[in-house]
Amino acid sequence: MNNHEFLQVLQAIQIEKFGLHNFVEHLDLAMYELPDDIEKQRKLKELRQISGADYMRLKEIVIELNERFTGNDTAEPAGSSKQWTVGTLSRLEDRS
Repeated sequence: MNNHEFLQVLQAIQIEKFGLHNFVEHLDLAMYELPDDIEKQRKLKELRQISGADYMRLKEIVIELNERFTGNDTAEPAGSSKQWTVGTLSRLEDRS
């Protein structure tokens, strides 16, 4: 695979990762919006667990590919900060 082909594959994987991240966030939002529907909560949590694990694995793959083939530092740039999402806010709420 030449460099151009590799970059196309990496871009496709990044798009999939982005879509999966958005799907996980929508599941978090649905769980937040439907706290009293126990049956839907159970199904949403199950799907969230599976999708969250898939997202984390895909994220690891992207980091590994970047490190192995591009040699780029994949750490966050200085001065960047974590953004709050529906998922992080709902998990914080669950802890209190």
